[in-house]
Parts: sequence; C-alpha cells; structure tokens
Amino acid sequence: MTPEPRGPAPPASDGPPLSSIVRLLRRRLGDDRERRLIVRVAELERRIELLEAAAQSSLDRARSAEDGLARLAARAERLQWLAAPGLEDLSVPEGGRTGLTGSGSGSRVLCSAGTGADGELMSVTGAAMALYAYRWGWDVSLSGETGDEPPAVRRLRFIRELCDQYAWVLWIDPGASIVDVSADVLAQTRPDRDIYVCAPVAGEPVGSRPVMLVRASDLSRRLLDHLIEHPDAEVGPPRHAVLPAAWAWSPGMPAGEGPHVMLPPEGGPLERRLAALERLAALRRSLAALPGVLGDAPGALAAFGPARAAEVPDLLDAMGLTGTAVVVGSAPDGFRERLTAARGGAPVVLAGEAADADDAAGRFADAPPDVVWLLGGGRELALTQRLMAWWPVLRPGGLMLGHPYTGVPTPDGDATAGTVDWFFGELGLGVHVTTEDPAGATWMVRKPVE
Repeated sequence: MTPEPRGPAPPASDGPPLSSIVRLLRRRLGDDRERRLIVRVAELERRIELLEAAAQSSLDRARSAEDGLARLAARAERLQWLAAPGLEDLSVPEGGRTGLTGSGSGSRVLCSAGTGADGELMSVTGAAMALYAYRWGWDVSLSGETGDEPPAVRRLRFIRELCDQYAWVLWIDPGASIVDVSADVLAQTRPDRDIYVCAPVAGEPVGSRPVMLVRASDLSRRLLDHLIEHPDAEVGPPRHAVLPAAWAWSPGMPAGEGPHVMLPPEGGPLERRLAALERLAALRRSLAALPGVLGDAPGALAAFGPARAAEVPDLLDAMGLTGTAVVVGSAPDGFRERLTAARGGAPVVLAGEAADADDAAGRFADAPPDVVWLLGGGRELALTQRLMAWWPVLRPGGLMLGHPYTGVPTPDGDATAGTVDWFFGELGLGVHVTTEDPAGATWMVRKPVE
C-alpha cells in the first residue's frame, strides 16, 4: 500500500514557458558576449594600429640617424685628409695679402680675393691654386683687403694692378675649386683675344664672371679701366672669348674634358667649406696616384664620387660610360626618360621587376651594358641573387648602382647595406655611397678592368 504524501503537493510542471525563458536568457547572454568580443577586437585592432605607427616612427628615426651617421663619416674622412701633411690651409690675413712664387718665369699670376666667409674659404681653395701654380709655373696672389667699394670693383682693381706686373693674370672666385691640374688654361688662348671669361652663371656681366683670364695688353687695360667705372657694362663678344665649361663647371653642365674648376655649391659657409675640403682632398689623392673608391677612372668627378644621385649622369660621362644602361627593378614614372635625357640620349633599358630581371640578365651576355642600376630593396636573399646575376653581366670598367642603401629594414623588405657591403667585400671592392640625398642613399661600385 502506497503511503500518502505529507504536506502540500508541488505545482505542476510548466515545460514550454520555462524553455522559452532559458532560450531567451541564453540568447541575451550570447549577444552580450558577441558585443564584448566585437569591442575587444576593435580595441586590439586599435592597439595594432598604434604599434604599427610607433614602429614606423622608430624606423623613420633610425633612417634619419643612419643618414646623419653617413654624413658624419664623410666629414670625418675629409677632416682626416685635412690633417694629413701638406693639406694645411693657406693663411690669408684680413686686410692683407699672401703671395707664392711659382716655378716659372714670373710672367703669370693666379689671383683671388675675399673677406669674411669668402676669406676663410679662400684659405682652402687657395691650397688647390698653389698646386696648380706649382704644376704650371704660375705665381699666386691672394688678397684679404677690405674697402668701401663693391666686391666686383675691388676684384677688377686687383686684376688691373696685377696687369702692370705680369703678362697673364688668371682670376678664380674664392669659392671655386681647382679639381684637376692636368691642363693649363693658357692652352685655351688665341692670338686675337686678350680677355677670356667663363660662360655666365645667373646672368653675371663679364666683369663679375667667376673665372677670368687676362693678357696684359693695352686693350685689356683700357677695358678693365672702363669696367672699374662701369662694372655692369655690356662687353661685346668681339672683345672677349668664352672658356669651355670645364673651367667653371657645376653639376648639371656637360662634363666634357674636365672639369678643371668647379663652382661652389649652394648653401651656407659650412656647406661650401666642406665641399672645398672634399675637392682639395680628391685633388691630393689624384696627384698622389691613389685610386679612389671608384677605381682609377679618369676625371675629377670619379676621384671622389658624387654626393647626390642627380650627379650620376655627369659621373658616367666623365668615366666615358656612354653605352647601354640597364635599370633592374620597379622604376618610378619618368625615370627612364629623365636618365636618357641626362645622358644625352644614351640607351636605357628597363629590365623589369625582380622576378623577371634575373632571367633577363642572360639577354645581355653577348652585349654587356656599361651601367646596371638596381632599384628597390626586398628580402636579403633576393637582393643577393640579383647581385650575383647582374654583376657578371656588367662589362669591365662599368658601373653598378643601387637604391636604397640603408642599414634599417625597408618598407618592402630587409636592410640593404649589409648585403651590398658583404657581396662587394668578398670581391675586395669598395662601395661609394651618396651622402646628400634626402630620399635615401645610392651605392655604386666600379667593376675592375682586369
């Protein structure tokens, strides 16, 4: 017999309503969890963006620091050359003159004048003038004299005074640098001309040109007297001859046979002085028969290499590399056209992206190019493969270049400096790197002839 239950009976089970509540609660809890996950994902994505921005900022600072170190290294090299025996500055006293007697007959003099920053600069450029004077038998006269007259008039009076003492007077601006002493300017003279000037820069009149050569004749004395009174006067072409660009050269002008004299770069006194020191060091190296980083290629440009990639066409012209140039990698829009124009129409071939460039190297095996320019970074292994593929293709005496040269990772791959240095270090070759390119350095190596 079943016992009767004690107390009130439990309520009847209500299955369906209870299941609906559970499902609703579970759905709401699920929606909350999904919302929390969405918020969490958004927070993580934001943190990733901040980390990427911080990483890019650190990368930019590292690149800037690397560029600064490269500039410091270049300046340190110049200072080492400045401290070497025979590279001491010439002392040009303010308000006075410095004179050197050459090894010739005393019938020709090289002169310059300047005060303040130009006077300090002349103490460096004057050392190169002394080297030129010793080579070709000129005297040297440098003036630091001051006065109330404009510098152009003081310069003309200085030249006119020397015309009463010498048969030939050569004026070179204090900021211009002699970078090649292999030729004498007197080889440019003609029997029917007594005054020779360089081509105008920024529209200077004849009396203000940075290079002026005067034969001390009655005609030239009268013309100088007139220019002293009227320094901006027009002088007709029959009264003077124009020297080749090699005697007053600046980047962007045809290199031709020189340059022998390089005009000062733009910038303040510090930039001009550093450029003068670099040019003086290059001149010393060439006179000592010491090959530069670019080998024993002829020409003043090859002696110390360009500071900017924009000067590369001038370097190629000076080295006689007027044959085919092959550009490997992704070239910016208009790169081929600009390079072709800068090289005077010399052929430029685009080899394409890295994936196709290595195979394309075989196409030039029978006609080696004068120039191979590698563009872009990429992974370390890929860059090594490109160097191994294209270096044998380059003709002996040719030039290989690359961009960028950096010790920090690039946006599309690894750092390139270590790979380039290792590859050419194994070959025993030095690497020249530009130091004044704001968009990143360019490296270059000349292939030995032997």
